[in-house]
Amino acid sequence: MAWGQQAGRVGLSTGVAGMLFGFWGAVYSIIGPYIQSHLGFTWMLILSGIAVAAIQLLALFYMVDPPKPKTSDADLKKQAQVPLLAFRDILRIPSFWVFGVFFFLFLAPGFGFKLIVAALSDEVFHTTDFVASLMAAAFLVCYGASRLGFGILSDRLPLKPMYLVFSMVQVVALLAAAVSLPFLKGVVFFTILMCLTGTMFAGGKCLWAVTMVRMFGQKNFHTPMMLTQPFVGAAGFLGPFTLTWALRAHDVKFSVTCWLFAAAGALAAATVLFHMLRRFDYEKFANHQKQGLELSLRAKSEFDKF
Repeated sequence: MAWGQQAGRVGLSTGVAGMLFGFWGAVYSIIGPYIQSHLGFTWMLILSGIAVAAIQLLALFYMVDPPKPKTSDADLKKQAQVPLLAFRDILRIPSFWVFGVFFFLFLAPGFGFKLIVAALSDEVFHTTDFVASLMAAAFLVCYGASRLGFGILSDRLPLKPMYLVFSMVQVVALLAAAVSLPFLKGVVFFTILMCLTGTMFAGGKCLWAVTMVRMFGQKNFHTPMMLTQPFVGAAGFLGPFTLTWALRAHDVKFSVTCWLFAAAGALAAATVLFHMLRRFDYEKFANHQKQGLELSLRAKSEFDKF
């Protein structure tokens, strides 16, 4: 129970942070072009920096430690017996590498949409700046609300079914976008599909820390979180990079359609990888036994549940 309470608080805190990030991005999508057109690029950067600094200072001013979960003497004794895992210990675990590849494949499509949604609307649909701003704002509002909502739900629902939903909804949305894109005349249907993708992307991204708590326990979750940062960075680079490359092709709709099919395939592969993951077995670690992997939609032991 202590693990669930701790994971839930991690999910809620990251959810609140993500909600503020998404909502600020939505507001900025509307006012940013207006500031640039009336005051110039330099003042847009200055005012943006002031606004971000104010938000960060406000968040720091109200930051408080979460209440400590109630634990029994048996739980405290059990936690004290858990060893601290070093970097080399984490890197020897197959589940860590499976999670890293899963997280890269899961994040790359959403990062692509999140970072260049305005360029996508301009290059594919040839919209006005105002319509492109509305598309970006809609995506980011869904992103922010999703992180808050799923952060709250993280202590109430198991993670594997949640990630199954996160991935499969994105696969359906991306396939629908790929099939319909050559025939679309307006932006409404595509924007709805993009918002669905952003909602599921944000939920999965929000529960990253919760997954590490469930897999490694509250004493060791910070180490694999640090080691998975390169996978997040790679997704944040390659997702927008590949979609930008598609937008610069001669036939933009065809290249973006191919990108959407590839993104759907990546998310389908991510679903399989996530269901191979198991919780870390500290008893096997103490006895120098290997940590196993098993692909199954149904948990066969307590180590398959998280």
